[in-house]
Amino acid sequence: MSLQPRDAEIVEKVCAEIKTCVVLIVSGRPQVITEQLGSIDALVASWLPGTEGDGVADVLFGDRRFTGKLPLSWPRSADDPVTNVGDKNYDPLFPFGWGLSTGGQKSTLDHHRLDLQEAVLDPTHGVPPQAAQAIAKSDVALLEGKKAQALRLLKEASED
Repeated sequence: MSLQPRDAEIVEKVCAEIKTCVVLIVSGRPQVITEQLGSIDALVASWLPGTEGDGVADVLFGDRRFTGKLPLSWPRSADDPVTNVGDKNYDPLFPFGWGLSTGGQKSTLDHHRLDLQEAVLDPTHGVPPQAAQAIAKSDVALLEGKKAQALRLLKEASED
């Protein structure tokens, strides 16, 4: 699950030489990138985009609106089991539902999620467990059609 040593070296070397470093991971599963978080400015997980890659390029170059949320929890290390939302020790690097969007209209819920995400992200250690729980639980509530509950969870987490 970890980056190969040579890939990790390349990320470190390139990110040290440029002003803004966006790392694009093309895979069918999460890659453990915890060690690289302090060096990168943005991470894009591109789940098996096909052979063309036009859709990924369109959003990276601003031709299309970028939107995405994790469909699973992103692990901190290959040794840690991936935990499920609601588990007692839920502490992923990025929780289920983590993600950003650009352009277009954003709902009140989107604004609260983005504000919370921006406030809690530690570039070296990821997302604190309490915030991960709130973001994940709010996304589950939203999927269940409980928009008010999702909003309440994000607001409460923002106030902590």
